[in-house]
Order: sequence, then structure tokens, then C-alpha cells
Amino acid sequence: MHQTFKDIEVIVIDDGSMDSTRHIIKKIKDNRLRYYYFENSGRSKARNRGIENARGKYIQFLDSDDTLDILKIETAMGILNSDEKIDAIQCGTRYWKENKLVVESKASYRKNKGKLLLRQNIFPIHSVIFKKELASSFPENLSYCEDWFFWVKTLWKANIFFQPEYFGANVFIHHENTMTNYREMILGEIYILLRIKKEIACKSLLRDIKIIKQFIYYLINYNKKDLHEIGESTFTRYKLLKIIYYFTDIPIIRAVLKQVFVIKNKMIKKENLY
Repeated sequence: MHQTFKDIEVIVIDDGSMDSTRHIIKKIKDNRLRYYYFENSGRSKARNRGIENARGKYIQFLDSDDTLDILKIETAMGILNSDEKIDAIQCGTRYWKENKLVVESKASYRKNKGKLLLRQNIFPIHSVIFKKELASSFPENLSYCEDWFFWVKTLWKANIFFQPEYFGANVFIHHENTMTNYREMILGEIYILLRIKKEIACKSLLRDIKIIKQFIYYLINYNKKDLHEIGESTFTRYKLLKIIYYFTDIPIIRAVLKQVFVIKNKMIKKENLY
């Protein structure tokens, strides 16, 4: 709300959080603000609802607790209005932990931006403002890497203007990544890489090598506890593994997956004897 550029709409999606979001919003008297409540919707659903309800020409994401520099929108709009061919603008992102700057991620120009995006996520979620007409949707069955797939579908062929010296987005880190979370992130990466391979139909040896490396890492590090943690969620580790087996056409991964299940099953049966 404190942006120097005033011609904006602010869409707040409350996904059933336990904080006082609703009460805070009620106290703000500003007709630019619109509030929506979707109980237990999750991050991806919340963002999709925001896109669906957006009326403006451009979209800028912002998660709770993170911030934007007050000049970010004004700076971007000055550039966007000067050249209609520009589809999106990326600025730099600063990452903070316990009020200390830990990482600065520059928005560097990349000639091979499209190819690189098919191998890894190069766009922090708050760093980009883009045309709404380009927006795809976030996969709502993923807890990790959902923003990467969104950017692939939205910005793969977009004309992007980079601001290498301007840091307009701030991300505040509150939680440590546990080994379990890291394994889930690895699975998320593998799943996205395989969807890219199938849906974009773009051959890349480097991407295939990354799929194999990430997959082998997961196979080495997942354990009996992981299997016991599989619950009723719509997108569990086990389902991800089955999807990997279904999607990939890389023979070596099929062979490794088949062997690892045989080995893991033997290990689990052996453990159950004691």
C-alpha cells in the first residue's frame, strides 16, 4: 500500500491463516484493497485465486512477511510504459535472516534465459512484474518448486527487461530446511524437470543429467521413515515416485527405479524382522 505508484489494486488472499489478517484488513480504508478468504487453500491455490481476480494489466506477487521496495512498481511501470514489447521486468532480490542480509540475487541478463529456465528456477517469486495476459497457473498439488513451473509456462518465451543494479524485493527466511524438507524439494525439482521434458518437448542433455543426478540423490537418501510419513495428502512422496516412473522415458531412470524398489523392500522386510 506504500508504493509510490498509486494506480494499483492490492489483492489479499487469506488462505485460512491463524494470524490476524482479516482484522487488519478491516481496519484499512482504501478502495484499492480487495480481500478474499479461501480456507486451507495453500500457497498455489491462493496465488491462482489472486490471478483470477486481478483486474490490472500487470501482476506482482508478494507473500506474507516479505516486502517490496516502495519504488519497485513505479520503476517497473516507467519501463513497461516506454516499450509495449516488454512482457516482464525482473529486479534483484535480497534474502534476510534474523535481520541480517545473507544473500543478494542479481537480476542478470541472460542471453540463453529460456534454455536456463528449463533447467532451473532463475526467478525469485517477488522479483518479477509481468503482463497478466501471459499468466499460466500454479500446480496446486505441489508444495515445492511450484513457482518454477509457473515461470516456465509464463515467461519461457517472454521478452524480459532485467534490472541488474536494483534490488526491489526482500525475502525473510524464518525456518531452517530439514533433511525431510530438502528431500521433498528434490522430488519437486525432479517432477518439474519431467513435466518440462514431457510438455515443452525440448531436448536437453544437461537437463536429463540433472534429472538423473537429483533422482539418484533422492533414492540414496530416502528411508523407512519417509514411507511411514506418507499420508492422505494429494501429492505424497510415493505418488511423486510413481509419476516419475510414468512420465520419464529415460531408460536408466526406469531401471534404477525398479531396482531401488526391490532393494528398499528387502531392507524394510529385514528391519521388520527385528
